[in-house]
Amino acid sequence: MFKKIIAVLLAVLMITGLVGCGGETPEDENKGNDKPKTSDTTDAPVETDEPEPTVDPHDVGEKLAEFNPTGTVEETVLFDNEISKITLKSLEYTDYEAIFNLSIENKTDGELDYSCGSVGYCVNSVNGYMVSEGFMNCQVPANTTQDESFDMSFYSLKQYGIFEIADFEIGFSITDEEYNKTYTGPLAVKTSIADGYDYSKHSFANTAATQAAQNTYHYNIDYFAADELYNEGGIRLVTEVLYTNDENEQYLMLEFENNSDIAATISISQLTVNGLLINDSSCAVETPNPGKRTIIKVDTRDMLADPACASALNAARMNTVSFSVEAYDENYNTIADGKTVSMKTSDGTASFDSTGTEVFNSDGISITAKPAIDPISEYHSDIIVALLLKNNSGEQISLEYIRDTLKINGIACDSTIYPNETPNGTTSVFFVEIDESFLEENSLSAASQISSVEFELQISDSDGSVISEPTISIQF
Repeated sequence: MFKKIIAVLLAVLMITGLVGCGGETPEDENKGNDKPKTSDTTDAPVETDEPEPTVDPHDVGEKLAEFNPTGTVEETVLFDNEISKITLKSLEYTDYEAIFNLSIENKTDGELDYSCGSVGYCVNSVNGYMVSEGFMNCQVPANTTQDESFDMSFYSLKQYGIFEIADFEIGFSITDEEYNKTYTGPLAVKTSIADGYDYSKHSFANTAATQAAQNTYHYNIDYFAADELYNEGGIRLVTEVLYTNDENEQYLMLEFENNSDIAATISISQLTVNGLLINDSSCAVETPNPGKRTIIKVDTRDMLADPACASALNAARMNTVSFSVEAYDENYNTIADGKTVSMKTSDGTASFDSTGTEVFNSDGISITAKPAIDPISEYHSDIIVALLLKNNSGEQISLEYIRDTLKINGIACDSTIYPNETPNGTTSVFFVEIDESFLEENSLSAASQISSVEFELQISDSDGSVISEPTISIQF
Protein backbone atom coordinates (compact mmCIF):
# COMPACT_ATOMS: atom_id res chain seq x y z
CA MET A 1 0.00 0.00 0.00
CA PHE A 2 2.83 2.37 0.91
CA LYS A 3 4.49 1.70 -2.48
CA LYS A 4 1.23 2.55 -4.30
CA ILE A 5 0.97 5.86 -2.47
CA ILE A 6 4.57 6.71 -3.34
CA ALA A 7 3.90 5.89 -7.01
CA VAL A 8 0.85 8.17 -7.14
CA LEU A 9 2.75 11.03 -5.54
CA LEU A 10 5.60 10.66 -8.01
CA ALA A 11 3.15 10.76 -10.91
CA VAL A 12 1.53 13.95 -9.63
CA LEU A 13 4.92 15.58 -9.17
CA MET A 14 5.94 14.67 -12.72
CA ILE A 15 2.79 16.22 -14.20
CA THR A 16 3.20 19.35 -12.10
CA GLY A 17 6.80 19.66 -13.15
CA LEU A 18 5.90 19.50 -16.83
CA VAL A 19 3.37 22.33 -16.52
CA GLY A 20 5.72 24.46 -14.46
CA CYS A 21 8.51 24.06 -17.02
CA GLY A 22 6.35 25.01 -19.96
CA GLY A 23 5.12 21.60 -20.92
CA GLU A 24 1.85 21.36 -22.84
CA THR A 25 -1.41 21.13 -20.97
CA PRO A 26 -4.52 19.67 -22.61
CA GLU A 27 -5.54 23.22 -23.55
CA ASP A 28 -2.22 23.73 -25.33
CA GLU A 29 -2.86 20.92 -27.79
CA ASN A 30 -5.03 23.11 -29.98
CA LYS A 31 -2.70 26.14 -30.00
CA GLY A 32 -1.64 26.98 -33.52
CA ASN A 33 -4.39 24.88 -35.10
CA ASP A 34 -6.70 26.58 -37.55
CA LYS A 35 -9.76 24.68 -36.39
CA PRO A 36 -11.24 25.17 -32.95
CA LYS A 37 -11.50 22.34 -30.53
CA THR A 38 -14.75 20.39 -31.06
CA SER A 39 -16.83 17.98 -29.03
CA ASP A 40 -19.85 15.81 -29.53
CA THR A 41 -22.06 18.22 -27.59
CA THR A 42 -22.71 21.86 -28.46
CA ASP A 43 -22.79 24.41 -25.65
CA ALA A 44 -25.91 26.56 -25.59
CA PRO A 45 -25.25 30.27 -26.20
CA VAL A 46 -25.00 32.30 -23.03
CA GLU A 47 -27.85 34.78 -22.78
CA THR A 48 -27.11 38.21 -21.37
CA ASP A 49 -29.10 41.38 -20.83
CA GLU A 50 -26.09 43.56 -21.64
CA PRO A 51 -26.50 45.54 -24.89
CA GLU A 52 -24.16 44.94 -27.77
CA PRO A 53 -21.27 47.42 -27.62
CA THR A 54 -21.65 50.19 -30.17
CA VAL A 55 -18.84 51.88 -32.01
CA ASP A 56 -19.03 55.62 -32.54
CA PRO A 57 -18.09 56.19 -36.21
CA HIS A 58 -16.38 59.40 -35.13
CA ASP A 59 -13.88 57.32 -33.14
CA VAL A 60 -12.72 55.22 -36.08
CA GLY A 61 -12.80 57.78 -38.90
CA GLU A 62 -10.11 60.08 -40.19
CA LYS A 63 -9.07 62.87 -37.81
CA LEU A 64 -7.71 66.34 -38.50
CA ALA A 65 -4.03 66.58 -39.35
CA GLU A 66 -1.41 67.03 -36.66
CA PHE A 67 -0.43 70.55 -35.64
CA ASN A 68 2.77 71.82 -37.29
CA PRO A 69 5.01 73.20 -34.48
CA THR A 70 7.50 75.04 -36.69
CA GLY A 71 6.69 78.72 -36.25
CA THR A 72 9.24 80.41 -34.00
CA VAL A 73 9.82 83.97 -32.79
CA GLU A 74 12.77 86.12 -31.84
CA GLU A 75 12.83 87.87 -28.48
CA THR A 76 10.58 90.91 -28.93
CA VAL A 77 9.58 93.83 -26.72
CA LEU A 78 5.79 93.89 -27.03
CA PHE A 79 4.97 96.81 -24.76
CA ASP A 80 7.05 99.42 -22.95
CA ASN A 81 5.82 102.53 -21.14
CA GLU A 82 6.38 104.32 -17.84
CA ILE A 83 4.71 101.61 -15.72
CA SER A 84 5.53 98.32 -17.42
CA LYS A 85 7.56 96.43 -19.97
CA ILE A 86 6.38 93.16 -21.51
CA THR A 87 8.82 91.07 -23.54
CA LEU A 88 8.05 87.94 -25.57
CA LYS A 89 10.97 85.61 -24.90
CA SER A 90 10.09 82.56 -26.99
CA LEU A 91 7.38 80.40 -28.54
CA GLU A 92 7.66 76.72 -27.65
CA TYR A 93 5.57 73.64 -28.28
CA THR A 94 4.57 70.46 -26.46
CA ASP A 95 2.62 67.58 -27.99
CA TYR A 96 -0.64 69.38 -27.20
CA GLU A 97 -0.12 73.13 -26.99
CA ALA A 98 1.87 76.20 -27.93
CA ILE A 99 3.54 77.95 -25.00
CA PHE A 100 4.24 81.69 -25.08
CA ASN A 101 7.03 82.67 -22.67
CA LEU A 102 7.12 86.24 -21.35
CA SER A 103 9.17 88.52 -19.17
CA ILE A 104 7.06 91.12 -17.33
CA GLU A 105 8.60 94.13 -15.63
CA ASN A 106 6.70 96.27 -13.13
CA LYS A 107 8.33 99.71 -13.03
CA THR A 108 6.04 101.15 -10.34
CA ASP A 109 6.24 101.28 -6.55
CA GLY A 110 3.08 99.19 -6.16
CA GLU A 111 1.90 95.74 -7.18
CA LEU A 112 0.42 95.39 -10.68
CA ASP A 113 -2.09 92.81 -11.84
CA TYR A 114 -1.70 91.54 -15.43
CA SER A 115 -4.46 89.75 -17.32
CA CYS A 116 -4.49 88.31 -20.85
CA GLY A 117 -7.31 86.51 -22.64
CA SER A 118 -9.82 87.12 -19.86
CA VAL A 119 -13.57 87.51 -20.19
CA GLY A 120 -13.22 91.22 -19.43
CA TYR A 121 -10.44 91.86 -21.94
CA CYS A 122 -9.52 89.48 -24.74
CA VAL A 123 -7.98 90.73 -27.99
CA ASN A 124 -6.06 87.54 -28.78
CA SER A 125 -5.95 86.25 -32.35
CA VAL A 126 -4.00 83.68 -34.36
CA ASN A 127 -3.65 83.70 -38.15
CA GLY A 128 -6.41 86.28 -38.48
CA TYR A 129 -8.94 84.53 -36.20
CA MET A 130 -10.01 85.82 -32.80
CA VAL A 131 -9.48 83.06 -30.23
CA SER A 132 -10.46 82.57 -26.61
CA GLU A 133 -7.19 80.76 -25.92
CA GLY A 134 -4.22 82.35 -24.16
CA PHE A 135 -5.53 83.10 -20.67
CA MET A 136 -3.03 84.40 -18.13
CA ASN A 137 -3.35 86.25 -14.84
CA CYS A 138 -0.51 87.18 -12.52
CA GLN A 139 0.55 89.73 -9.92
CA VAL A 140 3.99 91.33 -10.19
CA PRO A 141 5.42 93.04 -7.09
CA ALA A 142 6.72 96.61 -7.18
CA ASN A 143 9.94 97.21 -9.15
CA THR A 144 10.21 93.54 -10.05
CA THR A 145 10.67 91.52 -13.23
CA GLN A 146 9.26 88.00 -13.38
CA ASP A 147 8.83 85.29 -15.98
CA GLU A 148 5.33 84.20 -16.97
CA SER A 149 3.76 82.08 -19.70
CA PHE A 150 0.43 81.11 -21.19
CA ASP A 151 -0.63 78.43 -23.63
CA MET A 152 -2.96 77.79 -26.55
CA SER A 153 -4.16 74.24 -27.17
CA PHE A 154 -3.81 72.66 -30.61
CA TYR A 155 -7.22 71.03 -30.18
CA SER A 156 -8.93 74.42 -29.86
CA LEU A 157 -6.92 76.16 -32.58
CA LYS A 158 -7.61 73.48 -35.20
CA GLN A 159 -11.35 74.21 -34.99
CA TYR A 160 -10.60 77.51 -36.75
CA GLY A 161 -8.51 75.81 -39.44
CA ILE A 162 -5.30 76.79 -37.63
CA PHE A 163 -2.66 74.06 -37.95
CA GLU A 164 0.42 76.22 -37.45
CA ILE A 165 1.11 79.69 -36.04
CA ALA A 166 2.08 82.22 -38.69
CA ASP A 167 1.15 85.33 -36.70
CA PHE A 168 -0.67 86.26 -33.54
CA GLU A 169 -1.92 89.21 -31.53
CA ILE A 170 -2.15 89.27 -27.74
CA GLY A 171 -3.13 92.03 -25.34
CA PHE A 172 -3.02 92.75 -21.62
CA SER A 173 -5.01 94.70 -19.10
CA ILE A 174 -2.80 96.09 -16.32
CA THR A 175 -4.42 97.10 -13.02
CA ASP A 176 -2.71 98.97 -10.18
CA GLU A 177 -3.58 98.91 -6.48
CA GLU A 178 -6.02 101.80 -6.95
CA TYR A 179 -7.83 99.82 -9.68
CA ASN A 180 -6.64 102.13 -12.44
CA LYS A 181 -6.43 100.16 -15.67
CA THR A 182 -4.09 100.33 -18.64
CA TYR A 183 -4.92 98.41 -21.82
CA THR A 184 -2.09 97.52 -24.16
CA GLY A 185 -4.31 96.92 -27.19
CA PRO A 186 -3.45 94.10 -29.61
CA LEU A 187 0.31 93.45 -29.75
CA ALA A 188 1.17 91.86 -33.12
CA VAL A 189 3.94 89.33 -33.79
CA LYS A 190 4.87 87.42 -36.95
CA THR A 191 6.57 84.04 -36.68
CA SER A 192 9.27 82.53 -38.87
CA ILE A 193 6.70 80.97 -41.24
CA ALA A 194 4.53 84.06 -41.79
CA ASP A 195 5.92 85.05 -45.19
CA GLY A 196 5.08 81.70 -46.78
CA TYR A 197 1.74 81.09 -45.06
CA ASP A 198 -1.36 80.70 -47.27
CA TYR A 199 -4.18 82.41 -45.38
CA SER A 200 -6.76 81.56 -48.05
CA LYS A 201 -6.12 77.82 -47.80
CA HIS A 202 -6.28 77.47 -44.03
CA SER A 203 -9.62 78.71 -42.76
CA PHE A 204 -12.66 77.86 -40.69
CA ALA A 205 -14.77 77.44 -43.83
CA ASN A 206 -12.32 74.95 -45.34
CA THR A 207 -12.18 72.90 -42.13
CA ALA A 208 -15.51 72.90 -40.29
CA ALA A 209 -17.53 70.78 -42.73
CA THR A 210 -14.85 68.16 -43.42
CA GLN A 211 -15.43 64.63 -42.18
CA ALA A 212 -12.11 64.80 -40.36
CA ALA A 213 -13.34 67.79 -38.32
CA GLN A 214 -16.63 66.05 -37.57
CA ASN A 215 -14.74 62.98 -36.36
CA THR A 216 -12.29 65.01 -34.28
CA TYR A 217 -14.91 67.10 -32.48
CA HIS A 218 -17.75 64.53 -32.52
CA TYR A 219 -20.43 66.44 -34.38
CA ASN A 220 -22.48 66.03 -37.55
CA ILE A 221 -23.04 68.86 -40.00
CA ASP A 222 -26.73 69.65 -40.54
CA TYR A 223 -26.18 72.70 -42.72
CA PHE A 224 -23.18 74.47 -44.23
CA ALA A 225 -22.98 77.51 -46.49
CA ALA A 226 -20.27 79.99 -47.41
CA ASP A 227 -22.79 82.69 -48.32
CA GLU A 228 -22.40 86.40 -47.67
CA LEU A 229 -25.67 87.07 -45.85
CA TYR A 230 -24.66 90.37 -44.27
CA ASN A 231 -22.40 93.21 -45.42
CA GLU A 232 -22.82 96.51 -43.59
CA GLY A 233 -20.25 99.04 -42.38
CA GLY A 234 -17.33 96.75 -43.17
CA ILE A 235 -18.83 93.81 -41.24
CA ARG A 236 -19.47 90.68 -43.30
CA LEU A 237 -21.15 87.38 -42.44
CA VAL A 238 -19.33 84.88 -44.65
CA THR A 239 -19.92 81.33 -43.33
CA GLU A 240 -22.90 79.64 -41.68
CA VAL A 241 -22.72 76.21 -39.99
CA LEU A 242 -25.39 74.27 -38.13
CA TYR A 243 -24.27 71.09 -36.37
CA THR A 244 -25.45 68.49 -33.84
CA ASN A 245 -23.09 67.05 -31.24
CA ASP A 246 -23.03 63.62 -29.58
CA GLU A 247 -25.53 64.82 -26.97
CA ASN A 248 -28.02 65.62 -29.76
CA GLU A 249 -27.59 69.34 -29.04
CA GLN A 250 -27.75 71.69 -32.01
CA TYR A 251 -25.57 74.77 -32.39
CA LEU A 252 -25.26 77.54 -34.95
CA MET A 253 -21.79 78.90 -35.80
CA LEU A 254 -21.43 82.12 -37.77
CA GLU A 255 -18.15 83.40 -39.23
CA PHE A 256 -17.89 87.19 -39.38
CA GLU A 257 -15.15 89.33 -40.90
CA ASN A 258 -14.34 92.82 -39.61
CA ASN A 259 -13.07 94.95 -42.49
CA SER A 260 -13.53 98.22 -40.60
CA ASP A 261 -10.65 100.14 -39.05
CA ILE A 262 -11.81 99.73 -35.44
CA ALA A 263 -12.65 96.90 -33.05
CA ALA A 264 -16.33 96.18 -33.73
CA THR A 265 -18.73 94.50 -31.34
CA ILE A 266 -21.04 92.27 -33.38
CA SER A 267 -24.37 91.44 -31.75
CA ILE A 268 -26.91 88.72 -32.64
CA SER A 269 -30.48 89.38 -31.48
CA GLN A 270 -34.12 88.68 -32.41
CA LEU A 271 -33.36 84.95 -32.74
CA THR A 272 -36.29 83.19 -34.40
CA VAL A 273 -36.45 79.39 -34.84
CA ASN A 274 -39.09 77.74 -37.04
CA GLY A 275 -41.11 80.97 -36.98
CA LEU A 276 -41.02 81.40 -33.19
CA LEU A 277 -39.22 84.39 -31.65
CA ILE A 278 -36.99 82.85 -28.98
CA ASN A 279 -35.05 85.88 -27.76
CA ASP A 280 -35.58 89.54 -28.60
CA SER A 281 -32.40 90.81 -26.91
CA SER A 282 -28.74 90.20 -27.68
CA CYS A 283 -28.03 86.48 -27.38
CA ALA A 284 -24.45 86.28 -28.68
CA VAL A 285 -21.69 88.90 -28.92
CA GLU A 286 -18.08 88.95 -30.13
CA THR A 287 -15.62 91.82 -30.72
CA PRO A 288 -13.12 91.14 -33.51
CA ASN A 289 -10.08 93.36 -33.98
CA PRO A 290 -9.79 95.32 -37.26
CA GLY A 291 -9.03 92.99 -40.15
CA LYS A 292 -9.83 89.84 -38.14
CA ARG A 293 -12.45 87.13 -38.28
CA THR A 294 -14.49 85.73 -35.42
CA ILE A 295 -16.79 82.74 -34.91
CA ILE A 296 -20.03 83.49 -33.07
CA LYS A 297 -21.64 80.42 -31.53
CA VAL A 298 -25.39 80.54 -30.91
CA ASP A 299 -26.90 78.09 -28.42
CA THR A 300 -30.70 78.04 -28.26
CA ARG A 301 -30.82 75.72 -25.24
CA ASP A 302 -30.21 78.50 -22.72
CA MET A 303 -32.92 80.62 -24.34
CA LEU A 304 -35.55 77.89 -24.18
CA ALA A 305 -35.23 77.30 -20.40
CA ASP A 306 -34.76 73.54 -20.85
CA PRO A 307 -34.44 71.01 -23.72
CA ALA A 308 -37.91 69.78 -22.77
CA CYS A 309 -39.29 73.19 -23.74
CA ALA A 310 -37.56 73.03 -27.10
CA SER A 311 -39.23 69.69 -27.81
CA ALA A 312 -42.65 70.89 -26.63
CA LEU A 313 -42.41 73.93 -28.90
CA ASN A 314 -40.99 72.00 -31.88
CA ALA A 315 -37.97 74.31 -31.78
CA ALA A 316 -35.32 71.74 -30.88
CA ARG A 317 -34.34 71.24 -34.53
CA MET A 318 -33.74 74.34 -36.64
CA ASN A 319 -35.53 74.14 -39.97
CA THR A 320 -35.62 77.90 -40.48
CA VAL A 321 -33.54 80.42 -38.55
CA SER A 322 -33.56 84.20 -38.61
CA PHE A 323 -31.78 86.79 -36.50
CA SER A 324 -30.78 90.43 -36.51
CA VAL A 325 -27.14 91.51 -36.90
CA GLU A 326 -25.72 94.87 -35.90
CA ALA A 327 -22.31 96.21 -34.88
CA TYR A 328 -21.17 99.09 -32.72
CA ASP A 329 -17.95 100.66 -31.43
CA GLU A 330 -16.62 100.84 -27.85
CA ASN A 331 -18.88 103.82 -27.15
CA TYR A 332 -21.94 101.93 -28.45
CA ASN A 333 -22.18 104.05 -31.57
CA THR A 334 -23.66 102.03 -34.43
CA ILE A 335 -21.18 101.23 -37.19
CA ALA A 336 -23.26 98.57 -38.97
CA ASP A 337 -27.04 98.91 -39.11
CA GLY A 338 -29.32 96.18 -37.83
CA LYS A 339 -30.50 93.83 -40.54
CA THR A 340 -32.43 90.56 -40.42
CA VAL A 341 -30.67 87.49 -41.78
CA SER A 342 -32.71 84.40 -42.69
CA MET A 343 -31.55 80.85 -43.36
CA LYS A 344 -33.39 77.70 -44.39
CA THR A 345 -31.25 74.98 -42.88
CA SER A 346 -33.09 71.83 -44.01
CA ASP A 347 -35.53 70.60 -46.64
CA GLY A 348 -39.25 70.49 -46.04
CA THR A 349 -41.25 72.70 -43.75
CA ALA A 350 -41.41 72.93 -40.00
CA SER A 351 -43.15 75.40 -37.75
CA PHE A 352 -43.38 75.77 -34.01
CA ASP A 353 -46.16 74.01 -32.11
CA SER A 354 -48.85 76.63 -31.52
CA THR A 355 -51.30 74.35 -29.72
CA GLY A 356 -52.31 74.98 -26.12
CA THR A 357 -54.93 76.76 -24.04
CA GLU A 358 -55.75 80.35 -24.98
CA VAL A 359 -55.69 82.45 -21.79
CA PHE A 360 -55.89 85.98 -23.29
CA ASN A 361 -57.21 87.50 -26.52
CA SER A 362 -57.78 91.23 -27.03
CA ASP A 363 -56.93 93.95 -29.58
CA GLY A 364 -55.13 91.51 -31.88
CA ILE A 365 -52.97 90.15 -29.06
CA SER A 366 -53.36 86.58 -27.79
CA ILE A 367 -51.55 84.45 -25.22
CA THR A 368 -51.60 80.65 -25.32
CA ALA A 369 -50.34 78.47 -22.46
CA LYS A 370 -48.62 75.13 -22.99
CA PRO A 371 -48.90 72.34 -20.40
CA ALA A 372 -46.46 72.51 -17.48
CA ILE A 373 -43.17 70.79 -18.29
CA ASP A 374 -40.87 68.62 -16.18
CA PRO A 375 -37.24 69.52 -16.96
CA ILE A 376 -35.02 66.87 -18.52
CA SER A 377 -31.67 68.62 -18.09
CA GLU A 378 -29.57 67.52 -15.11
CA TYR A 379 -28.67 71.19 -14.62
CA HIS A 380 -32.27 72.39 -14.36
CA SER A 381 -34.72 71.61 -11.55
CA ASP A 382 -37.47 74.17 -12.16
CA ILE A 383 -40.89 73.22 -13.50
CA ILE A 384 -41.67 75.36 -16.54
CA VAL A 385 -44.78 76.76 -18.19
CA ALA A 386 -44.24 78.11 -21.72
CA LEU A 387 -46.55 80.80 -23.09
CA LEU A 388 -46.92 81.91 -26.71
CA LEU A 389 -47.57 85.60 -27.37
CA LYS A 390 -49.08 86.26 -30.81
CA ASN A 391 -49.05 89.89 -31.90
CA ASN A 392 -51.36 91.03 -34.70
CA SER A 393 -52.03 94.44 -33.15
CA GLY A 394 -50.45 96.40 -36.00
CA GLU A 395 -47.36 97.54 -34.06
CA GLN A 396 -44.58 96.23 -31.85
CA ILE A 397 -45.62 95.53 -28.28
CA SER A 398 -43.81 94.89 -25.02
CA LEU A 399 -44.98 92.96 -21.98
CA GLU A 400 -43.95 93.67 -18.41
CA TYR A 401 -44.58 91.30 -15.53
CA ILE A 402 -46.18 93.00 -12.50
CA ARG A 403 -43.95 91.98 -9.61
CA ASP A 404 -45.26 89.84 -6.75
CA THR A 405 -48.42 88.80 -8.60
CA LEU A 406 -47.40 85.24 -9.47
CA LYS A 407 -49.34 82.48 -7.73
CA ILE A 408 -48.83 78.75 -8.19
CA ASN A 409 -51.73 76.58 -7.02
CA GLY A 410 -52.97 79.72 -5.26
CA ILE A 411 -49.69 80.17 -3.34
CA ALA A 412 -47.58 83.33 -3.80
CA CYS A 413 -44.34 82.63 -5.68
CA ASP A 414 -41.46 85.11 -6.00
CA SER A 415 -40.20 83.89 -9.39
CA THR A 416 -39.84 86.54 -12.12
CA ILE A 417 -41.19 86.39 -15.68
CA TYR A 418 -39.34 87.97 -18.62
CA PRO A 419 -41.52 88.33 -21.77
CA ASN A 420 -40.01 89.37 -25.11
CA GLU A 421 -40.69 92.54 -27.06
CA THR A 422 -42.69 91.25 -30.00
CA PRO A 423 -42.93 92.91 -33.44
CA ASN A 424 -46.23 92.97 -35.30
CA GLY A 425 -47.02 89.74 -37.13
CA THR A 426 -44.74 87.73 -34.83
CA THR A 427 -45.23 85.03 -32.21
CA SER A 428 -42.79 84.95 -29.30
CA VAL A 429 -42.34 82.64 -26.33
CA PHE A 430 -41.82 83.44 -22.66
CA PHE A 431 -41.68 81.26 -19.57
CA VAL A 432 -42.93 80.93 -16.03
CA GLU A 433 -40.15 79.07 -14.21
CA ILE A 434 -41.29 77.64 -10.87
CA ASP A 435 -38.03 77.42 -8.96
CA GLU A 436 -36.78 74.44 -7.01
CA SER A 437 -36.98 76.13 -3.58
CA PHE A 438 -40.69 76.94 -4.04
CA LEU A 439 -41.36 73.38 -5.15
CA GLU A 440 -39.60 71.91 -2.10
CA GLU A 441 -41.33 74.28 0.33
CA ASN A 442 -44.72 73.24 -1.04
CA SER A 443 -44.02 69.51 -1.50
CA LEU A 444 -44.26 69.72 -5.28
CA SER A 445 -42.05 67.52 -7.41
CA ALA A 446 -43.76 67.05 -10.79
CA ALA A 447 -45.49 69.13 -13.43
CA SER A 448 -48.63 67.03 -12.95
CA GLN A 449 -48.98 68.57 -9.47
CA ILE A 450 -49.32 72.10 -10.88
CA SER A 451 -53.05 72.83 -11.07
CA SER A 452 -53.06 76.60 -11.63
CA VAL A 453 -50.80 79.53 -12.50
CA GLU A 454 -51.85 83.17 -12.17
CA PHE A 455 -50.03 86.48 -12.72
CA GLU A 456 -50.56 90.03 -14.00
CA LEU A 457 -49.04 91.71 -17.06
CA GLN A 458 -48.80 95.22 -18.46
CA ILE A 459 -48.97 95.36 -22.27
CA SER A 460 -47.60 98.52 -23.93
CA ASP A 461 -47.20 99.73 -27.51
CA SER A 462 -44.00 100.98 -29.14
CA ASP A 463 -44.53 104.47 -27.67
CA GLY A 464 -44.83 103.10 -24.14
CA SER A 465 -48.58 103.69 -23.92
CA VAL A 466 -50.36 101.01 -21.89
CA ILE A 467 -52.75 98.92 -23.98
CA SER A 468 -53.94 96.49 -21.35
CA GLU A 469 -53.20 95.16 -17.85
CA PRO A 470 -54.67 91.66 -17.87
CA THR A 471 -54.61 88.99 -15.19
CA ILE A 472 -53.47 85.75 -16.80
CA SER A 473 -55.12 82.71 -15.22
CA ILE A 474 -54.11 79.21 -16.32
CA GLN A 475 -55.88 76.05 -15.18
CA PHE A 476 -54.42 72.60 -15.78
